[in-house]
Amino acid sequence: MREPGPSWLASLPRAAALAGLLGVLVHLGALGNGFAHDDELVVAADEGLRSLSGLPARLAEPYWPTDSGADVGSWRPLTTGVFGLTWVASGGAPWAFHAVAILLHGLAAAGVVLVLGALTAPMVAAWAGLVFAVHPVHVEAVANVVGLAEPLSAVFALAALGVHLRGPERTGPRRAAVVAGLYALAVLGKEGAVVLPGLLVLVDAARREVRLGELGAYLRRRGLLLVLLTLTLAGLLGARTQVLGGIGGATHPPGAGVLADIPRIWTLATVWPHYLRLLVFPLELAADYSPGILPVAWGWTLPGLLGVGLALGALGVAWLSWRRGPALDDDPASPRLYGLGLVWVGLALLPVANVLFLAPVLLAERTLYLASVGASLALGAAFVHLGRRRPRAAGVAAVLMVVFFGARTVERVPTWRSSTVMATTLLDEHPESGYGWWSLGRRLAREGRPDEALQALGVATQLLNSEPQISLDVGAHLLATGDTGPARFFLERVGRERPRWYSPFGLLAALELQSERPERALPLAREAVELRPGNPSMHHLLGRALSGAGRPMEAARARERALELGFAGGWRAWGDLARDRAAAGDPAGARRALDTAASRADDGRVADSLLLLRDSLSDPSPQN
Repeated sequence: MREPGPSWLASLPRAAALAGLLGVLVHLGALGNGFAHDDELVVAADEGLRSLSGLPARLAEPYWPTDSGADVGSWRPLTTGVFGLTWVASGGAPWAFHAVAILLHGLAAAGVVLVLGALTAPMVAAWAGLVFAVHPVHVEAVANVVGLAEPLSAVFALAALGVHLRGPERTGPRRAAVVAGLYALAVLGKEGAVVLPGLLVLVDAARREVRLGELGAYLRRRGLLLVLLTLTLAGLLGARTQVLGGIGGATHPPGAGVLADIPRIWTLATVWPHYLRLLVFPLELAADYSPGILPVAWGWTLPGLLGVGLALGALGVAWLSWRRGPALDDDPASPRLYGLGLVWVGLALLPVANVLFLAPVLLAERTLYLASVGASLALGAAFVHLGRRRPRAAGVAAVLMVVFFGARTVERVPTWRSSTVMATTLLDEHPESGYGWWSLGRRLAREGRPDEALQALGVATQLLNSEPQISLDVGAHLLATGDTGPARFFLERVGRERPRWYSPFGLLAALELQSERPERALPLAREAVELRPGNPSMHHLLGRALSGAGRPMEAARARERALELGFAGGWRAWGDLARDRAAAGDPAGARRALDTAASRADDGRVADSLLLLRDSLSDPSPQN
């Protein structure tokens, strides 16, 4: 019987090329986007990405350069490295980051076709890849720079699956090493790829009948691979422990800390229907799903019961399709594909589902990226199975879904144009969003509207239950506006609640310097540097405190370390270094610093003044 769609779509290389091209085309509008929301923290404000010399130190730190980086439990050195290289190559141009994300998504879409093509019928793989390429739930992962981690990790995970599927049944040492290496890269891009070994076993079970009595034979065929994957995972967990202080994070979804104390199944069950809605019917999308939008449940509710029903129904469909469908080696379009797709979704969601442990979010669209491969597979199988009875109707349905998904994606991409557009759109759609008010408050502060900014941050504090990160922003805002008393209150409170965070100590040190108390600023600055040794601003702050305390040589060393790490202080930073070098009795070092300062000065008159000052330091014993 004729399959739905043109016959040339059954060619895997052509289908993969088309999926990759469509994935790029529908997201091209992102090239006009800037840095929005989390991009401003993770990329634009991360001084560790500014230079190749400072990048190695940055790779040994948590992914999030904020205080909560270790608490979030994210260490993604591969993604951080891509950010750093892109920044150095482009000078920090946002379009370059978006171009990388778009190309990675195109590669991932092509990879979906090729991987599934090794597992199932060509038309199933083709339609699954096309749906994946244009799926609207991917907009946040592609059009928002921080989402780049998702396609980057998925590309390596899909490559590992492709190598695994296209080799002989017994995994030899070389192929096992390649798969393990790709697994490591996938996890170093985004920790959600940790489930890859489960996906490998899942596709093996779908291809052939693997019964309990045949487990020994299966382990002999795949034993070396499983051992290498286990050792790779152990190494990755060890490295995470070194960087983060533990295997996982110590955080919770913003505004939902109570989930650590009450049965969270009540709330999680209300989230499960949204997984189905976003993966199959993505009509409504949002940049935030914090408790203002998905409230914490204090008992069983109708949405929660619906979620339990959907979960049980999905498990039932998976079990029936698996039990009644032949192995994929016997029938590449077996009904078992539905079970494979549903279980794939469940496995891929485990790291972010808040089931085994609390994750940083209740729900985020970008975290559905790898899971959507399973949903796309199930949809592709549905088109082909419908096509065996109603080929024309199936073809029309498949084309309409791809067109609709693509149009929705194109429409959604500009939402991430900037923080202003994102926050405005979010608050228009969900005025109850604490994240929306938080983002608005930060924007108003940057625009020099302090009173309005404080009001917006106050609303965010109420909606998100006085989250420490928002309290930190309030304290920083009050410090910037000169309200040092209230600023000290908020900053000291955050320091007590989050002693591993460096920013409250850094901001308190800045407050003491602002009050001309460098001796009181010094221990605070040292604490900030100890907590975040790779942050150039903290070293510069320590240099200021040391200089004010009359310790110029130590101050000069701290300032030099800040500059080595990429501190973006312009010519003034080099001028400060020159002053400390001169005060420490090192005129040669002062002259070198002044030469650099003059070369970086934009104003010719400033450069001339710096050079004159340099010449005045010719005396080997300069007067301070």
